[in-house]
Amino acid sequence: LDEMFKFMTSVFRVGLTPQLLSEINSLGGATVESPEELACVTALQCYRESDLNKDGKLSIDEFKNWFFAPDHDPAMLFSPLRCKH
Repeated sequence: LDEMFKFMTSVFRVGLTPQLLSEINSLGGATVESPEELACVTALQCYRESDLNKDGKLSIDEFKNWFFAPDHDPAMLFSPLRCKH
């Protein structure tokens, strides 16, 4: 979880604009005020949803299944990362 938090914090520090932050907060979920808060909320949600075997660790497959799930729309924040090479 710590590595994911650090990674997401770095991504959000680069791409999180005040306009984007406002749009995120208007969605009705958690209200966040900083890249760190958004990274924390996102990382915790990822773990809750993707640790399918509940072992407290995410395998590569568990993370990929969560990240690329059709019912998620991380494109707003992660569009550069969604490229499948």
